[in-house]
Amino acid sequence: MEIRTFLSRCLLYFPVFFLAGYIATITILKSYYHPYFLYIFLYFSGITLLSGILLIAMSLRHPGRFSFYFFSLTAIKLIIHLVILVMFFLLNRESVLLLAAAFFIHYLVFKVFEMISLQSFSRQMKK
Repeated sequence: MEIRTFLSRCLLYFPVFFLAGYIATITILKSYYHPYFLYIFLYFSGITLLSGILLIAMSLRHPGRFSFYFFSLTAIKLIIHLVILVMFFLLNRESVLLLAAAFFIHYLVFKVFEMISLQSFSRQMKK
């Protein structure tokens, strides 16, 4: 998998994630809508895109260090996520549980996407 393949997957799946979230928000979860949901989606889209590109680029230079790069980027992302989550909580104290739930759902969806995409990249590197 090259960076182009990862980008094409992102361009295919990110709008699908956005539409699914938007439809759920305007139908089922209408009473739980919060303006920060769009920012959370954009944040996770950007972080996933950036970390995927960085991981693929670094792994192509040093193929044997894929696991090290993956776990290092995951640790850095977790620290960034915690900082962002604390900032969200401090900026909007009345909707803490709603924002935490939205953040967690976005985290799971984008993490699954990232794991599936990078798993195929890891398999190709082993060949």
